[in-house]
Amino acid sequence: MIDRENFDYIKNIIGVKKEHDLNSLFDILTVIKNDPKKLSSVLIEKAQSLKVLQKNFDNIIKSLNDNDFVNFYTLTIELIDKDIDTTLLSNVLTAIKHLPESQKTICDSFSNNQLLAKTALVTNLEQYISKDKKVAILGSWYASILVPLLHNKVNEIWPIDIDEQAIKIGKNMFFPNIENIQWAVGDVFEKKIARDYEKIDVVINTSCEHMRPMKEWKFWWPGMIFALQSNNMYNIEGHVNCVDTLEDFLDQLPEGSTILHTEEIEDTRGKRFLVIGRN
Repeated sequence: MIDRENFDYIKNIIGVKKEHDLNSLFDILTVIKNDPKKLSSVLIEKAQSLKVLQKNFDNIIKSLNDNDFVNFYTLTIELIDKDIDTTLLSNVLTAIKHLPESQKTICDSFSNNQLLAKTALVTNLEQYISKDKKVAILGSWYASILVPLLHNKVNEIWPIDIDEQAIKIGKNMFFPNIENIQWAVGDVFEKKIARDYEKIDVVINTSCEHMRPMKEWKFWWPGMIFALQSNNMYNIEGHVNCVDTLEDFLDQLPEGSTILHTEEIEDTRGKRFLVIGRN
């Protein structure tokens, strides 16, 4: 994990809610990759203050030598900017440390493509949510990006996914201290998972390509707001319901829905389609 190739993931985890200037971290990772003998001098150059340098320097070197990427990144970011909150980064990296077999999917959940798509969804959904609203995230995966973006803006979040391991990681490792989340494991189309959907004001599904069309979901109620995403990326494992165009995606919505916003979002692997509406 301590290499320049993982810089975007680190930057995105740190910057989910607010973008930060991490050019100094990139420079440090570049030195580690190309000329590690200069690491000491670049750490001195990039340190925000002498006090933080004296506190962190030896431990940064030790964590690098021990391949302790959790401490390396948290200490190095504190070195360059002590005002950056590294709580989520520490939680995510600790999850990777204990579950190395999940590193790829965890990192993928914070990719540039994921951040762009989910930020666009929340930005356009904000006018329809408030502190008294309850939001369900269908096919939530780890809820990596949506929870940080939403939890302070709504009353409750209900992430639901059929992957029990993903829910456990999100609940127990990424966001253990966020109290307004009700996690659930199961098929979102099954009634036993949907027993309280009448309490939900907003339904988010950024995984429509992984499941049946949302017009087949049986738990809509009049006035329910939805924010849905699908894509045209047929060659990705688990994508069983991709669409070619935005119009094809609109055909999968519940009949009679009012469309409030549509958007096409470029992805390095294809195109994502975003629809926000009211049932």
